[in-house]
Amino acid sequence: MADQPARVAVILIGYYRTGKGTIAKKFKAQGCPVWDTGRELAALAEKNPQDARLDPVRKGTLVACETVMRFLRLWIIALMQQNPAHKIAVFDGIFRKDTQLEVIQFLRERGYRVIVIHLTTPPEVCDARPPRPGRIEDVDPTIIANRQESWEKNTVPVFGQLASHGISLARGNLIEIVNRDQSEEQTYQLVYEFVEQHRAVLVPLHKRLAQPAVPIFMTTSPSKVPEECLSTR
Repeated sequence: MADQPARVAVILIGYYRTGKGTIAKKFKAQGCPVWDTGRELAALAEKNPQDARLDPVRKGTLVACETVMRFLRLWIIALMQQNPAHKIAVFDGIFRKDTQLEVIQFLRERGYRVIVIHLTTPPEVCDARPPRPGRIEDVDPTIIANRQESWEKNTVPVFGQLASHGISLARGNLIEIVNRDQSEEQTYQLVYEFVEQHRAVLVPLHKRLAQPAVPIFMTTSPSKVPEECLSTR
């Protein structure tokens, strides 16, 4: 019999400006460790100026998928080493390509129950939202066109492959939310309740009945990924 998962990995997927970052920030504000691909890569590029793998970050282009996955795996390992008691980890900015689906098995092998939150707001709705001050990517037609093309070519096919990795509505480890007209709080509440359902099953029933409820967010992200790992070419 397989070991019972000890923690939950919450993977947020969806188009640009569907609200993934907002949800991740709310989890982080509660003390939950969060992997934000863009922020993590930017921080790594600043700390490791000689690492050529991170040059795309400095140029404003996409980092190679294998590089992203390498740093993501190192982050997960560091999190488990530095914060072994954490029960929930949130991942924002992955599954841009089908090759990133490998992280599902990587997480499961390390005791995570993997669940996916798919924010399904259509790209045309997201790109039509009022631009944010100073964000050229919200208004530049070339950037928007390239983003939509990449989404259709690289990311949309990922959704059709989730089931082959054990993620589906039927299995109960996938939820789809149209984050369009409801408030941020309403969307977060839906996500929170879904996560709580999965967190609850990690605790044996007799323990849930015998023990008082405890907050689910009492953890932090790893303080750092080991430097010797980051500098390895």
